[in-house]
Amino acid sequence: MSTQNNTYKQSRRKHKDEFRQRHQVDELASPSEDSTKLESPSSTETHTLIPTALDAHRRDFFKAYPVEVGGTTLAALDEQLHVVQREELVLQITGGSQHPVLAALFAASLQDSCLFTCFLASSQCLYEQRRSVGHFQPSDQLLGLQSRGLAAVRDRLMQSGAAQDDGLAASIIQLMVADSVSGDTKSLISHQRGARKLLSMRGTGTNEALYQTSLGILVVIEFYMALVQFLLPEPTTPPASDNPLRYLKHPFPASVCVRISILPEGLQNLVLRSTLSLQTIQLLDIVSGWSLALRELVATPQNAEEIYRQLFTQPFECTRSAVFILRHLRQAESQLTIEYIICMGITIIIKHQGSTSKTNYLDDGLVHVFTRTVKQFAHPNAAELETIIWLVTVVAWRTSVTYQANAEDLVDFILRVHEFTRNLKKVQTIWSRFLWYDKFAVPWSRYWQASLDRWQNKIQERAALSAQERVRIGSGPAPNCAFSRGVAQIKTESSSESSQVLGGFNESYTQSEGGSRSNSQETD
Repeated sequence: MSTQNNTYKQSRRKHKDEFRQRHQVDELASPSEDSTKLESPSSTETHTLIPTALDAHRRDFFKAYPVEVGGTTLAALDEQLHVVQREELVLQITGGSQHPVLAALFAASLQDSCLFTCFLASSQCLYEQRRSVGHFQPSDQLLGLQSRGLAAVRDRLMQSGAAQDDGLAASIIQLMVADSVSGDTKSLISHQRGARKLLSMRGTGTNEALYQTSLGILVVIEFYMALVQFLLPEPTTPPASDNPLRYLKHPFPASVCVRISILPEGLQNLVLRSTLSLQTIQLLDIVSGWSLALRELVATPQNAEEIYRQLFTQPFECTRSAVFILRHLRQAESQLTIEYIICMGITIIIKHQGSTSKTNYLDDGLVHVFTRTVKQFAHPNAAELETIIWLVTVVAWRTSVTYQANAEDLVDFILRVHEFTRNLKKVQTIWSRFLWYDKFAVPWSRYWQASLDRWQNKIQERAALSAQERVRIGSGPAPNCAFSRGVAQIKTESSSESSQVLGGFNESYTQSEGGSRSNSQETD
């Protein structure tokens, strides 16, 4: 055994000697001659950097890019990769290095010069848009990247098998990102039609992960296009007869019953006791489906990349469908229903990014419309009221950082109108019948309890101010309790009644006195 070890050591030493002969030994570079020698406390020998086998394979990381990158474009690419790594997929879930854009799209672009050029164009456009003041003006460098990307896409379209080329569809969708950020609506619509046509002709592609990621990005862009059309006033509205929403009557078909059976208890009661369109029922079914992936992410971490792709695509498919339902409801000029609140709430919950405080006019419009809709919805039944409480809780919790005033206004409205919501246990019972309670029960409870404490403090402060005002105007001190307020109300009512009685008595007394005086004058 010792002989084998000695032979192994000799072969290792011989290999190192041969390697050192091939490569010169580089000492530590330093301006002074003495600094090249590092003396240790135990030895005065010179310490040098010994080349290893890794040095023979070392190369610059940026030289691995299929296109030469430098200057601002390199900074834009680095920033985009950093932003994507921290991006929230949905409900505080971040993919990190396993984010689909990094694991599938960027990884594929390193072997595809066309896709990499288009990815650079979208990154450069986002980089400049974040630093633009006022109207966005693309730089010459960005226009050059877009031109090279378009030329590469045209060349790929002329090749055979372009319909099955997942890299080609991904390149067009990256150009759509740049078009949407720069505001080039004409190019955006043209690229959207081309991407949809390619995806419909795809059949069996070569890269399923890249296909799903590209589809997710396309869905996000289409969602924003639909959201802009919903929030901004439209010049013309189609007639109500063109409304595609379908409303079913009981008994429901078997396929719909299967969808309802999968939903949580609270949503089942809502579907059965309220009037929802078939499209809204399908929307709730899809939301319930990808919500199960949140549990699978913890139970099966080995399938994390696949689950991240699902959470990257399906939630925004739900928001796109929700905005379409909202547009059809408005075009039909129907009265305010629970469908408005459901679609608005789901859209805000999915779209809102808790990892950033940056908002835009679309976020403002969504939050304001949702707040106004909740307050205007009158006479909800029991199932609708529970759904409203659940949605208000999640929306207020999600937007409490960037829209604190709106979130507090929503919760205060629920606490003021519905007294049973001032009991945390009753509210928790309602939450348990809906989605995401098992994952976010603790933060929801903390937020609701904090809102309840804030609301009670606000009531006490108002009562104290009203008491001080009464003392100031001389009506006497009033203790801050419900009994004193009730007594004050009774006194006010009794004083008004007594004034009415005294007024009638004085009037009758004046009439009688006037009559007696007239009689006495006639007698004289």
